[in-house]
Amino acid sequence: MEGYLVKKARCEKEGFFTRRNWTKRWFILEGNFLEYYETFNNKLGKPENRKGIVPVKNCELKLFSHKDRSNCFVIRHPDRRPVYLNAASENEKCVWLEALEKASMLKDGEVKGKIDITEYWKILSLDPNSNPTTKQIDRAYKKAALKAHPDKGGDSFVFKSVTDAYEIICSCLQEEEEAKKYNVKEIALNIKKGPPGGEKIKYCVCQLSSNQRPPL
Repeated sequence: MEGYLVKKARCEKEGFFTRRNWTKRWFILEGNFLEYYETFNNKLGKPENRKGIVPVKNCELKLFSHKDRSNCFVIRHPDRRPVYLNAASENEKCVWLEALEKASMLKDGEVKGKIDITEYWKILSLDPNSNPTTKQIDRAYKKAALKAHPDKGGDSFVFKSVTDAYEIICSCLQEEEEAKKYNVKEIALNIKKGPPGGEKIKYCVCQLSSNQRPPL
């Protein structure tokens, strides 16, 4: 699912809303990830300038009221910042909420496709082809965050980009690991116990990962 929504930008005080806090973005919901772009180019038929990704697995969806806007809702997760959104109509809001709710409840291994997070690896100065460990990712994040932190003279926009990159990379890697762990197939094998015609047939069930095949 994809389309325009208005996204509330981050601000210093939670619950503080003004007109300039809201920006129209093009959103694409794929699997349990919600990508958003600066705009959609009608001539080229594709979105332009990706701004970020919101993992929606196990998220909570809630409506909230705003004095100047109707059809507002928020995506909440205990480990991440809330994302406040505004739909153009009541019908659009309901459609997005239904789609997001289904995406948030996707079981492990059900997510199809793969999100391209190359640019987020670059933000942390890491090479994904070297298969960095969790500790290496944590160290790279702390180093980049410390350098970009506004209290240390850094740029607040760069600091936000570093934080977003770290959250998205960790979330995507976790999804991949869970998919490998739970994406199994059951194959029933008939095994005869004892000499031919003498014993009952015993059924054995084997669990195989998606990249394994039973012997011929």
